[in-house]
Amino acid sequence: FSLSNTYKRRLPHLIDFGGRSMKNRAKDCLCHLVSERDGAQIRESVKDGDGSGKHHWGGLLPCGSVHTCPVCSAIIRSKIAVSLQWCMNAHMRNGGEIVMLTLTIPHSRNDSLKSLIDGLKASVAGFFDCRPVRRVLAASGHVGKVQNLEITYGVENGWHPHTHVLLFLDSGVDIAQL
Repeated sequence: FSLSNTYKRRLPHLIDFGGRSMKNRAKDCLCHLVSERDGAQIRESVKDGDGSGKHHWGGLLPCGSVHTCPVCSAIIRSKIAVSLQWCMNAHMRNGGEIVMLTLTIPHSRNDSLKSLIDGLKASVAGFFDCRPVRRVLAASGHVGKVQNLEITYGVENGWHPHTHVLLFLDSGVDIAQL
């Protein structure tokens, strides 16, 4: 999130949006000018140099909230997806394997979201810290992992937090044996 750090460094007087919380900042996303002198601009994305690019606003300050702002969330998640895809492609080009694992915990409609998330985080940490899992990962040439918390909601069972994990493994691993 170097973009966020750049804003904090260069525009500290605008970043706090008047001391409002992140939740309230999302309401003002792209409503503040980066520079009073330059104002807002309409910019064209260059595509093949033929003028067929899309147009977008420039010179407006985003809130940078991946969790509460639909505009910033889409931008940030898109950049993360591109980076993750690049890493996955590079790992597989070098002969590595990638396995996806989904971890969840029992839940019911009566469980609070906070208690479920806290329980899931503790369970996931405990899972990867237990000796048998560490042994299997070591034997499979575990290089690293990327994990993401996802939360869904169903009328019948309430909140359903779960974690998706991508395991990056060395080449030649018998995935069926895992």
